[in-house]
Amino acid sequence: MSQPLPIPAQRWLSLLLCAITAAAITVFLSNVSFVQQTYANWGSILNTSPVLHYSFAFLAGIGIKLVLDKFYISHAKRSIGFNWRYPPVTMSVLFGLLFIVGYVYLTHSDEALEQLIAQTFGALKFIVLSFLAIAATTIYQTKLYTEKPVFSAVLCAVSAFYVFSAIYLVEIEQAFCVFLFIAAAYLGMSIYLLWEQLKAPSAESRVESKQEAELTLESLEDFRKWFKDDSTIKNTEKLEPDLQVYAKRIADRLLKRGDQGGGQLKGAQHIALCGPFGCGKSSIVDSIASELAKSPKQSGEWIHSDISTWGAASGSVAHVVLSHIIDDISQHIDMCAFRALPKHYTEAMKVGGSFFQFASTLLAGPVDIEKRFKKLNDVLEATNHKLLITLQDVDRGTGDDNEKRLNDIAALLDRLKDRGLSHINFIIAMGNENEVAAEVISKATDYKEGVAAKDCYEYLSKYTKLCLESALRPNKGREIDSYKIAGGRGLLKLDSLNAGQRDSLSSELKRFEISISYINGSIASLRVLKKVLRRVEQIWQPGKLMGEVNFISLIMVTTFREVYPVQYARYQKLATKENQLLNRWSDPQSLKLKITDICKSNDDVQSELLTKFLEHMLRIDWRENDAESNSKQIVRDKLIDRGSIKESTASVIIESKDLKNIQLNPLRFEVDSSAIKSEKGSNNENLVMNPKFNYLQSVGCTNPAVNYLDRIQREQLQNTELSDQALIAKVIELRKSKDILEFLNKWLELDSDYRLGVERFFFIPHCCDDLSEGLVDFFESSSLDRGPNFQDFSKNCDIELSIVWLIAENLSLSNLYQVINFFFNSIEVNSPKSKTELGYVFYLLVTEMLDLMSDTSEPEIKRAFFRELNKAENEEAHMFFCLFLISCRGKYNFDVVSNSYKFDISSIKIAGESLNVILGVNSTERLEISINQDIKFDNALGLNKAIEKYIKPDFNR
Repeated sequence: MSQPLPIPAQRWLSLLLCAITAAAITVFLSNVSFVQQTYANWGSILNTSPVLHYSFAFLAGIGIKLVLDKFYISHAKRSIGFNWRYPPVTMSVLFGLLFIVGYVYLTHSDEALEQLIAQTFGALKFIVLSFLAIAATTIYQTKLYTEKPVFSAVLCAVSAFYVFSAIYLVEIEQAFCVFLFIAAAYLGMSIYLLWEQLKAPSAESRVESKQEAELTLESLEDFRKWFKDDSTIKNTEKLEPDLQVYAKRIADRLLKRGDQGGGQLKGAQHIALCGPFGCGKSSIVDSIASELAKSPKQSGEWIHSDISTWGAASGSVAHVVLSHIIDDISQHIDMCAFRALPKHYTEAMKVGGSFFQFASTLLAGPVDIEKRFKKLNDVLEATNHKLLITLQDVDRGTGDDNEKRLNDIAALLDRLKDRGLSHINFIIAMGNENEVAAEVISKATDYKEGVAAKDCYEYLSKYTKLCLESALRPNKGREIDSYKIAGGRGLLKLDSLNAGQRDSLSSELKRFEISISYINGSIASLRVLKKVLRRVEQIWQPGKLMGEVNFISLIMVTTFREVYPVQYARYQKLATKENQLLNRWSDPQSLKLKITDICKSNDDVQSELLTKFLEHMLRIDWRENDAESNSKQIVRDKLIDRGSIKESTASVIIESKDLKNIQLNPLRFEVDSSAIKSEKGSNNENLVMNPKFNYLQSVGCTNPAVNYLDRIQREQLQNTELSDQALIAKVIELRKSKDILEFLNKWLELDSDYRLGVERFFFIPHCCDDLSEGLVDFFESSSLDRGPNFQDFSKNCDIELSIVWLIAENLSLSNLYQVINFFFNSIEVNSPKSKTELGYVFYLLVTEMLDLMSDTSEPEIKRAFFRELNKAENEEAHMFFCLFLISCRGKYNFDVVSNSYKFDISSIKIAGESLNVILGVNSTERLEISINQDIKFDNALGLNKAIEKYIKPDFNR
């Protein structure tokens, strides 16, 4: 079997045969009478007006250019250089013209020579006008009119001069000068364009070399510029360092043709590049193409064909790939030999009748894809080109069509392996989420690179720090000069103001490490991170939600929405007030089932990562199992028995210490707890919402007055919604009240909506700097006698009991009468609010906190309250009554013989009513009170101090 001709010889021979055939047909048709008649009629129409003739020539040039592009003969971006080893089809046109001219000169008579020369020069001006149209089309296609306006100016000037000359200069000599001038102008433009093309790569490389490889994200403005730019990176030096490894390794493999190096491996390179969405696969591919373009031209010029198969119908993938390849190669060499009529053209022709069916059969014969690729490889080898085909988005889509498309691509790659395609290489970029798809492509490729998920921890940590600093730092240009940001240990402060302290920003960032780790675990790529940060940046703005929502919670919700859209939609439905997902009194098992339902994937498999993410985002705690509760109860009882801790604070201390630490360090609490075992296990634990952290403004807030998820989704406050900044300021104002009476008056002035808002931040720790100011010490002191009790109330957000405790702790001889009088004055005001809420607070104060009456009594009724206090059998109540009467500043004396106090109560009034009337005693008689000097109140340190200072000295006289 004879060997085929080499590609260059075959190409030149085919062009020569085409030229001979075209010339022969042209000469034959020129002698046919009806053709001559048609041409004469057409010429007479055009010659009726020079403008019509010139316009037709100009439009013909545009049409010629578009047809040449359509059939891959020309391309606007193709270099003007000539390829001798694979010449363009236009060479056959030149050969054909030479043959026709030769035929004309050989067959013409001597008399007609002068007339023939004149007609030739006359036709030349119309050819030049067509060339002007072709040049104009090229300038438009390459958009040189915007990049290089000089081309448009020169073209317009030359065209105008030519049209003027063609119309008014009819002599041959003058026309020849015009044509010579135009030729020189085009030659100058071509040389300049070629020079610009040669300078462009070197200028681009110089600019790229100045770019920094490392990102310097030192400010919020740097972050904004970074995450707003989501374009692919086209230079290896600008890639992330970990991505540079993949780009350089794959480029090196392509240049060396595989593992063996050099030219030993002649087969095509089929490389799979797998990684999560947005991990930088496209940037790696473009950087590889850039690296290959910089390689020495002697070893071959690289052509990059980037193809997205997303949406390509199964069964036509190979044709789509081949069509894109031909489009891209046509920018470098003539591809008309690979032009085939589209399938829908030939199908339409078959409907047109027997002639068209015959024509479609001739024009659209079977296309052998493997043979086309083999022929294409031979052309690339002959022209010293190498082709890199990158198939992207091969796994995008759903359903059976996506699976079929994957199988088509794998089958195509497998068939091309044995074709010896030394100049055609494939990179298949795809996600690694679909394990089946990754396995299919992996089997059809020679080499696989897996791009690791991006570790975004440092980006998240730095961005969080910068955003919180921006809110905390004073700025006179904002509506709120400095925002109050709630942290785990109170309001955050800038490190410059509170460096190293527990409520400083740096300390809070350390506590954020777990939260940021959860976010980082869900974000697999920089593209996803940029999407998240763009949304967060849009929301965390002054006038929107800066300071109105927990920043970490904002990032977690945004991440949840971007990464898990299906599960987020379920959470969104369950997070409404109607569904009670965030209700602090929800049944633990019901809460657990709801979270399980939210975190299911499409195949009903629960995502453990998402479950932990959601639990952390909602600040859900594990409720202790019965075994651990019993163990802690044993420890508590033993500690109280030994006197190591007080009974009133025992529950707080035990809760704040890990039971395992107690077991490992029994001497620390002076109790042997070695026999106590914790059986804490996931099977015995239940999920519960933790209302203690409501002040942190997270979406796990159980306060019914606010829904932070709705706030984040709206990205701003509603007109009727109270600002958290105003509520925190009100809490600070309440804590700075100079005494308990001022506090109660301020609290009573709040309307119900405002009070619900304040309750969210009522237990926020450490929001005031000066502990000696007002009541701040009682809210924020770390003393075991006061701080733990307040923390204990905060665990269940029991605001009424905490106010009661606060009142009891601040009772003293100087304010006892005023406080009791305030309650009865307020309770008797004709207001349902004061009757219910203040009455309940007073009830808790008397029965629960001070233990003055039984829980069946009615202390809010003046007569019942004071007459119960006046009963001597209740020693604590009697002591309280004695201190109350002393606080009234009335006349009294101490009887040493009877060890009792005698009071003149005739002038004492409670809520406008005389005390003697309330007690039902004669106003002229003194009221005698006998007390036990050893009485102490558990939760009223001020009253205990009064007993020590005023009561006991009387008994010891």
